[in-house]
Formats: sequence, C-alpha cells, structure tokens
Amino acid sequence: MKISSFSVIHYLQIAFAVLLLWFLAYLYDTDNSLIFYHWSTYLCWLCGAAGWVVAAWKKTATNRELFGMLTLCVLFYLLFILPHDPGCINPLIMLYATGGLYSLLSQLTASAQEKKGVISLFILLWIFTCHGMIQGINHDWRSLDIKALFFNAGYFGNYLITTIPLVFSFLLYKGRRIDVTAVAGWLLFVMALTVLLLTQARAAIVGCTAGCMLATLLYMRERIRRKLLLLMAVALVLIPLLLAVAAKTGSSRGRLTIYTVTLEMIRDHPMSGTGAGRFGATYNEYQAHYFQHNDVHEQTAMLADNTYEAFNILLQLLAEYGIAGLVLLVVIIRIMIKRAEAVSIFRSGDWMRKGSAGCVAGIIFSAQFSNPFHAEPVLVVFIWHVAMLTGGRKQQAATGSLTGGIFKVVTVVLFTCLSYLIVLNMRAERQWKKAADLSVCCGFESAKVYYEKAGRQLKRNGIFLFNYGAEASLAGEYKLSEQLLEQSRKYVSSSFSYTYSGDNLLAGGNLKLAEEYYLKAAWMVPSHLVPKYKLVKLYQRTGEKEKAAYWRQKALTTPVKIPSNLMDELIFELRRGE
Repeated sequence: MKISSFSVIHYLQIAFAVLLLWFLAYLYDTDNSLIFYHWSTYLCWLCGAAGWVVAAWKKTATNRELFGMLTLCVLFYLLFILPHDPGCINPLIMLYATGGLYSLLSQLTASAQEKKGVISLFILLWIFTCHGMIQGINHDWRSLDIKALFFNAGYFGNYLITTIPLVFSFLLYKGRRIDVTAVAGWLLFVMALTVLLLTQARAAIVGCTAGCMLATLLYMRERIRRKLLLLMAVALVLIPLLLAVAAKTGSSRGRLTIYTVTLEMIRDHPMSGTGAGRFGATYNEYQAHYFQHNDVHEQTAMLADNTYEAFNILLQLLAEYGIAGLVLLVVIIRIMIKRAEAVSIFRSGDWMRKGSAGCVAGIIFSAQFSNPFHAEPVLVVFIWHVAMLTGGRKQQAATGSLTGGIFKVVTVVLFTCLSYLIVLNMRAERQWKKAADLSVCCGFESAKVYYEKAGRQLKRNGIFLFNYGAEASLAGEYKLSEQLLEQSRKYVSSSFSYTYSGDNLLAGGNLKLAEEYYLKAAWMVPSHLVPKYKLVKLYQRTGEKEKAAYWRQKALTTPVKIPSNLMDELIFELRRGE
C-alpha cells in the first residue's frame, strides 16, 4: 500500500497510534517522577490482556499458541514466584501482557498495516527529537536536561534507538535517489543522532552504533566478500563494546562492581535464581557483604549506590530466574526464529524489516549496559519490531468450536479480573499519595489512616512499605516502623531502610542489633555519610572509643557526593568531636 492511497481511516489510525505511544511515554515519566503510580504498567497490562481477547475472538492465534501462553504462565509461577512469595503476581501479569501485546502487534504488522506502524514511529521520533532539541537550547545543552518526556536522558536515549536504525535503513534503501522523503529522512536521522549524542547516554549510543551497523551488513552482504563480511561482523561486536568502556571510565568501573556482585548472586542461586522481580530485594544485601569482606579500591566503593538493576539483561535474567529461566528464554527465541523463517530480511526492497532487525539489535546491545526493557515505551516498540521480524500472518487460525469457546471465556475473564485489580491498585495509590502529602504538611497522625487504607492493597509494594515505615520511624512509632521496614525488605532493600531500622532498635534499647543494621547500611553504600555518623554516636554511647574513632575517620575521609546543609552539619559535628 502506498501512502498516497491512504484513506482518512488510515490517517486516523496513525494518529491514534502516535497519541497512544506518546501518552504511554507521558505516563512513564509521571510514574517515575511521583513514585506512587504505575499507570504506564497498567496501560500495558490492559492492552496485553485485550490483545489475547482479540486473538481468541478473531481467531488470529491458534489454540496451541493460547494454550502455550497459559502453560508458560503457570510454569513461570511455579518456578519463579511460588517458592518466594505466592502473592507477588505482578511479574506474571507482565509476562501474560507481553504475550498479548505481541499477538496484537503481529496482526498490525501484516501486509499494509506495517507501513502505518513505521509512519507512526517516524512521527513520534520527530516529536521527541524536536522536544529534545528545544530542551537543549533552553538548558545550555546540558545532557541531563535533554530527556523529552522521559524521566532521564538514559531512558530517552534508549527510546531513540528503537527508531534511529529504522530511519537509517530507509536511507540505505533510498540510496542516491533524492526526493522529499529522502531529504526528510536525512534531516530526521541527523537531528535524532545529534540529540542522542547530546544525551551522553552511553548504552544507547552503543546500541545505536550496533543497530546501524547491522542494517548496513544486511544491505551489503550480497555485495562484499565473505572475509570482509566476517570482519564487519566482528566490528559489530567490538566497536560498541569499546565505546561502552571508553566513554565513561568511572561509570564503567561502577558497572563492573555491579556485575561482580551479581555474579555472586548467580553463584548462590544457579538453578531458579532469587525469584521473579526480586533483584532489588537481594542485590544490596550482597553488595554490603562484598564491600565488608573484600579489599575494594576506595574510588570503586565510592561509586556504588543502592542498586535495583543489573544493567545487563543476561546477568539480570540469570540472577532472577537462573538456568531454568535461561532455558525458557532459549525455547521462546527458538519459537520466534521458527516463525521468522518465512520472513526474509535479505530481500533488497524490504527496508522496514532490515531496519527492525537493526532496532532489535540496538536495544539488545544497549541492554548489556542498561535496562531498556523496564521502560514500557521501549518495551512496546521492541515487541513491535519483533513482530515485524517474525511476520504478521494474514491467515486466520483454525480453532475448534469447543476449545475456541473455552479460550474466549478464559481471556475475557482474565481481562475483567485484571481491570478490577488495576482499579483497586490505582485507588490505593491515590490514598498513598494523599498520606505522603499529609505527612509533610499535617503530621503522621493525620496521614496514618490513609497509609492503613492503602496498605490493604499495597502490602507487597516495597517502596510503599518503606515510605510508610520511614514516616512511622520519624513520628516515633518505632515498633510499627520496624514491622513495615522488615516487610519492605522482602521486595526492596536499601541502606536507607537499614538506617531507619537502626534508629528503631536504638530507641528500643537493642543496641547490638542497631549496631548490626547501621554497619550493614554503612557497608552497603560506602559513600553515604549518615550510617557512619550513626555508628559514631552509637559507639560513643557504649563507650567503644576505638570503634568510634575508626568510623569518625572513615566518615570524614568520605567524599560528599551530593552536598547539602545536613551533610555540612554532620561533618561539623564529627570534627568537633575529634
């Protein structure tokens, strides 16, 4: 289908796709900015569940595919959720929704539909690129402020590489032909690449390099000799890797620490990992042990912080799901490859699929140094590219009346239950936000009733439990605070949580356990000053002068990463006590 033959309906469909993806990016930024909400996740859940309903009722998926998805969800629950926390089903819902999104987008990449999807992505890239340019102009080209609608420059960079290799593939297809579309394509490519470089998002730049190189390889494979092709394939791997290491040496050293600690997690949980979504609950515990029992260079230790991502998709997978998860992933990839056998990305005129291959490669390369798949806008576009590569089938699946009817009922019931769960979660999140606001302006007693209401639904939300526990500690309700903080560490562990727990135990007279928690907080993030200060005060109280002197010296020699009045006051008091 040519663009000139598009009807009003086609243009409306493109506009709807653009608005939906733009809205998803807006929700994702809101979720990260306010921490209370998960609206972008809920939108993906609904669209994914709706995708399965459409597949069952329109018979665009076979019984085998629907049954396979449900079987995978059951197996996923039994292996990675049930042994750790049977009620923590969010990762399971996301898996089901991802399958539904793939099913839905596979239909939209069939025949003429794929061109509308490409146009939608190009329009969005124009919008976000222009937004990033305006931000650069308004903020003296500071990289941290060039982020469009996204929470930070890193997320923005990862989104840019979901489309830049596709634009580059289009330009390779156009070759020397000059027309309006070619000029517009070159302008978009240069602007988007410039904005990407200005973000200084290292992982995204690496991914973009890899994606564009792959698109070039796919175009040139028939024109160049085999040895040169092999050389370019090696360069495809080595050049992005060298860029990743050389771009920011300090950051690279910090990532190596994360990888080292993550490997220790994998070593202790090789078969089924620590559990779905439990990296944030486990990693910082290992990091504290690592710094406490290993002779680590001070500069390396100062780069560490509370970490909730492995910044490497393979290590994250092995840490959370172990060898069993890796085997499941290999099986899924094999199925995808089998589906893609009928789709040739080597046809000379098929620039869209060559571009999609470049985008998929770019995102995967970026995922070796970042976490693009946890950003819903990136995930959705990635699934679209995978659907492009594995082919949008035109034929309808043959489903029997009995089995087909069962799947219709199952998908509708799951969609209804999921919608109800989302309504409950959103209501609880609004109560949480109101409680947090009241804690600031009116005190904890006014906020407590809303915390209690929200807690009925958010009892497995680690950030909510930490926030509730921290406010309770500041208000002097130490017993309640400790119960909440202990529960929160099942989902999210941090040095802040252990510092508040130390305060609770110190107030209750349990000095030994308070010392243990302060020590864990101090070793967990060596650059944090507050736990060291708390230890000095504790040892002064117990009369352990040598320990107090040791931690005072460590505190005073620790560089302050983020200056503030509180840090100045703590340092002044520590120096006065020398």
